[in-house]
Formats: sequence, C-alpha cells, structure tokens
Amino acid sequence: MNKLTKRLLKRHLKEGFDLDSISKLVDAFSETIDQYEQDRLMLERSLMLTSDELNEINDTLRHRITEIQNNQDLLKHQAYHDSLTALPNRTNIMHTIHHALALAKRHQQKCAILFIDLDDFKKINDTAGHSEGDRFLIEVSKRLQSILRESDTLGRLGGDEFIIILENIASGSQITEVYNRALRSLSTPFIIDGNPYVVSCSIGISNFPQDGETVEELIRKADLAMYQAKKLGKNRFHYFDESLERLAIHRVKTEESLREAIENNEFVLYYQPKIQINQQQETLVGVEALIRWKKEDGSLIFPDSFIPIAEKCGLIRNLTKWVITEACRQLKRWKNTSLANIPISVNISAIDIADHGFVDSTLSILKNYDTPGHLINLELTESVFFDDMNTVNFKLGELHNNNLTISLDDFGTGYSSLSYIQDLQIDFLKIDKSFIFGMSKNKKSLAIVKSIIDLGNNLGLTVIAEGVETAEDKEILINANCHIAQGYLYSRPIEAGELEEIYRK
Repeated sequence: MNKLTKRLLKRHLKEGFDLDSISKLVDAFSETIDQYEQDRLMLERSLMLTSDELNEINDTLRHRITEIQNNQDLLKHQAYHDSLTALPNRTNIMHTIHHALALAKRHQQKCAILFIDLDDFKKINDTAGHSEGDRFLIEVSKRLQSILRESDTLGRLGGDEFIIILENIASGSQITEVYNRALRSLSTPFIIDGNPYVVSCSIGISNFPQDGETVEELIRKADLAMYQAKKLGKNRFHYFDESLERLAIHRVKTEESLREAIENNEFVLYYQPKIQINQQQETLVGVEALIRWKKEDGSLIFPDSFIPIAEKCGLIRNLTKWVITEACRQLKRWKNTSLANIPISVNISAIDIADHGFVDSTLSILKNYDTPGHLINLELTESVFFDDMNTVNFKLGELHNNNLTISLDDFGTGYSSLSYIQDLQIDFLKIDKSFIFGMSKNKKSLAIVKSIIDLGNNLGLTVIAEGVETAEDKEILINANCHIAQGYLYSRPIEAGELEEIYRK
C-alpha cells in the first residue's frame, strides 16, 4: 500500500466515508495493486535473469575447473616424464629407485640399476640432423621398453642416457638376460632418412645391496661401470667393482693436482729429434715437444697418466696453450744457436681443434713471441676428423694460411679413410710406431709400412716413421723412400739443454 492510500484511509476512518471518497479510495487501492503487480513481475523477471546468469556462471566454472584439473595433470606428467620419449625422467627415476630400495629392504630383496649410454650417437645428429636424432631416440626407447617385464622400469636421464631399474631379482641370470636383450635390441639397423644406422650401447650395472644402499650411490657406481664398458671397446656391459671407484678417486685427485700444477707451472717440455734419412747423410729437421709433469720431488709423470684426465675435465685446452707458448719461448731462445730455425711439433687433441677459439689463440701466441708460422707443426690424430671434417679442414686452412704445418699422427691405427686424406690440408704423414716395431720380422707389418709410404709419396706428403730403434729399421725405411725417422735409434726425448749440447758438438 502506497503512502497516499494510507493517508486517505486514515482520514476517512476518522471523518467517515462518502461516495466520492470511496471512489477515490478504490482508485488508490487499484493503483497500489497495479504497482504491486508491476513490482512482482519485475522481481520475477529479475530472479529469472539471475538464475540464467547463475547457470551460465556454473557452466563456465565447471569448464574452468575441468581445464585446471587437466592442466594440473599435464604439468604433473611433464614434471615427471621426458618430453621426447614420454619415459620417466630423472626426477621420476630417483623417486622410483628410492621406492624400490625401500621395498627391497623391507622384504630383503635385491635390485639392480642398468646405466645405458648409446655409443657414438653424435654421428646420427651430425649426419642426419637433430630431428632425425630425436626420432632415433624415440625408437631406441621403444626397443628397450619391449625387452622388459611389467615390474621393470625404463627411464631417460637425458641426452642418450637411459636407466633400467630391475626389482625383486631372484638370481643374476635375470640381469644377464636383460642386458643381453638390450644389446641385441640395438644390433638391428635403424633406418633413418632412408639410410641404415647401427648404434650400439654400453651398459654399466650396480647391485643393491652389495654396491650401495642409496639412490645416488647406485647410479654413480653404475655410471662408473658404464664408462669402463666404453673404455673396453663399447657395445658391452660391465659390473661395478671396487677398483673402478679407486680409479675414479684417483682421477678426481689427479684433476685437483692438475689444476694446481697449471697454476704453479709444474710442467716441462722434452724434445725428441726428427731426422731426415737417406743413404748419404742424416740431418736434424725438427723436434717433437713432449710434455712432462715435474713433481716437487723431481720425479716425472708421463702424459699417458694425465692427458686422458685433462681431456675429460676440460683442462687439455690449458695444457695445449701452455705447450704452444713454451714452444714459442724455446724457439726464441734457440734463435742464435745451432738449433735456430728447427721447427717444433706440438700434439693437438680433438678437443683443442673443436674449440672455436683455438686458431685465434694459437696465432695470437705466435704473434706475441714473434714466431714464424713455419716453425710450428701441429700433430693431430685421425680422431680429430670424425665429428666434423669440413669444419676441421677449414681451421687447418686458416692455420696453413699463416704458414703453420700439419701432421697426421699415428696413421694406420684409426679408420685411415682414403676418402678424406685426399682432401685434408696436411703436410706430413706419420706412421704409427706399432707397425715399425714389427716390420723387420713381420711381412704384413712391412707391407703396411711400404703401402703407407707409397701413399704419402703419391699424395705429395712428407712421410715420418716414429718408433725407429734399430739400424735395420732405418735401412728398410730408406729403401722404401721414407723421408724422416724418429725414435730411440737417434735419441730418447730429452730436455732442451741436453739437446742444445748434443747439436752444439
């Protein structure tokens, strides 16, 4: 009831009603009823509109909740699975092994960790491209997954490294069966971009509880065993044993000592003469610089004991830079002696030549010591050319343009591919000493030596034989038209002062 109607009704209740008043009151009541009806309809429409909106909001909320749940599931899957192969990733693997060890402890069971690394996988990426390399990894994961039991777990640590977790092992034969299946599964060629590829794998194995009781320890020891399998020739397995850990500790200590030795300049160069040989005379035409690590007590450590470790931990660049620098210093010292203008050969690793800054760094050192390029010879083994021959050859061209000479060292022990030797910018071909040692008594070794010499001569290269120890070896090489000999027949590696003394006389 509106205010006007209320006032009319109150007044007429006091004063009494007449016809006109009643009419007015009826009209007022009608107006009030109409207003109430309008208000009611408006309220109904408002309530109906709100209800529709609420239904729409509810539908939107349900959709968003489902979307959020799906995203959460996806994020959880991505957090625990490898994006390429969909296998359990490192985090997932660690959790799985932790759970497996807890279960094995509770039930006094055995577990095994198989650490798998593909052999020479890089050649797939280099020759077929990274997208094909990814397809290859997916196929590898499928093959490995197919050889396992439902209770076993396959995961990808990253790159070309995989891990297999074997639970509830009743006997060692179960492990044997799995690693044999793994090796066989990869022996069938993979067809990539129409070309067949065979990529083997190396497998390291650690056992719970005998090799360790923590996740980190078992993975680390399986990793050590895997590297030993690679060292023994690849495409094989190796169980962890305590000697591997002792070797790893030795490597770590050697690496620490190497860093200190580089800082403290604890290295010296020894030099082995290279002699030009013919029937008339023998002439010194160069020396090879060989690094030695001189300890505080005066004892010498030979490069075989520390160079592999230096290559593994990245210190080889520092050592190579030191050797080149010291060789340039020595050439400067010899400038006014009988050894003036005698070239020095320096050994270069594949890691050095792969370094983008190697050429500039080398040329900078020569410039700092005013060293003519032709007095520095770089010796590289065939392994330098395996990864990217075109890039390596381009770098050799840059060095050649600055008059440095290049030797292909240890020829005959690697792939010795004739297809790349004809294109390489090299000046010297060095026959590996393993062939020289036996050639006087072994007809096959002699045939190989003569063939390498003929090859070098036909390609216009200077041929060097290393490991020459007897006069008989020298005569064979002279008759085969070898140009230069190096070995104990002439001199062992000696310090610069001793070399100066010999050639001064």
